[in-house]
Amino acid sequence: MKFFLKIIKDFPAYLWSGWGALASIFIFIACWDLGAQLYGELILPSPLKTFSTLYEMLQTEKVWREIIITTKRAFFGFLLSAIIGSVLGLIAGLFATASMMSRPIVTILMGMPPIAWIVLAMIWFGMSDNTIIFTIVVASFPLVFVGALQGTRTIEDDLKELNERKWVAWRT
Repeated sequence: MKFFLKIIKDFPAYLWSGWGALASIFIFIACWDLGAQLYGELILPSPLKTFSTLYEMLQTEKVWREIIITTKRAFFGFLLSAIIGSVLGLIAGLFATASMMSRPIVTILMGMPPIAWIVLAMIWFGMSDNTIIFTIVVASFPLVFVGALQGTRTIEDDLKELNERKWVAWRT
């Protein structure tokens, strides 16, 4: 009985929980349409024109091939970033010296805008898949690295001790 009373009591919050997000999307589209009316189609195409053009584009095979190529590039870039960032972040989280040494490099990577990396990657790799993959790795690496570093630092001491015991038992 208490369960049903709680549901009835919390029902207004439940009812409105998803509507706020949906309402914000509609407000965004309304503002977009207002901007299109004020500035004209040349400056800001209307949502209707944009969505109808998108629908037409998605009917062609060429666009789907490009979407697949882009998805592969993004996947490989994020995969590399996740592997490299997690391993190096774990090392930096476990060893204070590695953390101190990596701080300036990560600060530079986070502070440099991705557009600068794109230009450098185009000079270094030319117009190839490596340019895009490199840019994705460089742009996402600091976030993965810092997440792994902070996650490693927040491991409880009991878990560290347990892990050390397992490591010693495994080596012997």
